[in-house]
Amino acid sequence: MIVSICCALLALHQDPTQAAPARAATPGKLISQAFQHYAEATSLAGHIRLTQSAQNVTVRIDTDVAFDVPNLLLVQQTRGGSDPRRALIVSDGKHFSYDKPQGTFGPPRFVENVQQAAGSQDVKEMYGTGAITLDDRTITDIAFARNVDLKEVSSQWSNLKFGPKTTVRNIEANEIDGEYSETAGKGVTGTFSLMISDAGDVLQYTVRNRYAVPQHPDQSVVVTSVWDVDLAVNVKNDPKIYKAKG
Repeated sequence: MIVSICCALLALHQDPTQAAPARAATPGKLISQAFQHYAEATSLAGHIRLTQSAQNVTVRIDTDVAFDVPNLLLVQQTRGGSDPRRALIVSDGKHFSYDKPQGTFGPPRFVENVQQAAGSQDVKEMYGTGAITLDDRTITDIAFARNVDLKEVSSQWSNLKFGPKTTVRNIEANEIDGEYSETAGKGVTGTFSLMISDAGDVLQYTVRNRYAVPQHPDQSVVVTSVWDVDLAVNVKNDPKIYKAKG
């Protein structure tokens, strides 16, 4: 279901004048294959670094992520800069905990039983609950491959086309370029490029997005966001990592 929905959606947004190179049928199909790659994963582990810059100001967010289906989960995120912050989502298979969402009352961390009356929560369900506490969830949304998140991510992309073959961390990558919309259906606000390996791994994602300056309608600022992604699918994780405490 995930692949068919996303493939159809991306096909609608593709540049019809773009001739696809022999390495893949279309940019949309290559992205759908990457989505499927993560959707079918039984385990995953790795690191994501977001570097966001504008007007000589840079902020970094580092995210460590791991999961083993059905219910072992770890997402640990650290934001640097003048307003540092740490967030943790973790499940050891029995208990699932995450930081108190902003604007809610309660203890610093919320704790739930993995086994609920309606059945056992899986990694996708728990991620969907805890992700509200993250400062950045762009790549983790792809990695956990919930259908609702993949639709949201891909709805921001249009006029897809292939860029030149390149390498990222000595891995051969397929570059996909296109137009980016901060809010789907509200007009193009920037551009993006996505690097995907032949195996379907997302290696890097770059967005250059233009924002209006409040109270200055004639001015705008371009924010460049670069996600460097190093995630391994179907790896053997040490169960001890899921014992992390907030």
